[in-house]
Amino acid sequence: MMSVPCAIVISKIRFPEEESPLTKGTALAPAYKDRESNAIRAISNGAIFGINLCIVIIAVLLAVTSLLGLVNGFLGWIFHFHGVEISAQRIASRVLYPLAWLIEILSRNLMLSSEAMGVKFIINEFAAFASFTRFRTHYNLGQDS
Repeated sequence: MMSVPCAIVISKIRFPEEESPLTKGTALAPAYKDRESNAIRAISNGAIFGINLCIVIIAVLLAVTSLLGLVNGFLGWIFHFHGVEISAQRIASRVLYPLAWLIEILSRNLMLSSEAMGVKFIINEFAAFASFTRFRTHYNLGQDS
């Protein structure tokens, strides 16, 4: 969501308008229908909007994680017959392995880092940090890792 204004600015820089814009001189301020009458109502409306936004974000994260579980289950079911253990995170970690090498991660931690990068790319950074915790205890990584 945050990259949309940047994309518009970059597109205007790369492909500037050559003719007169259609909206030139017609700037309109948005009309607010629900003007709050006092500060308490404004604070409560802001809190309600924030809670609704938080619920939507949590619902989207749950939906994406559920769809990822479906994809991983489908991939596991297909490749189980061939004796291969595969998931979307594992595919992303193999694709991101050269990137981990290019950013000069230590060679002994290269595979673990690319797996964490794949988890972050597919799910989110919280799951990647959780996988780093699991890696740290499972592989007995030191402080420099």
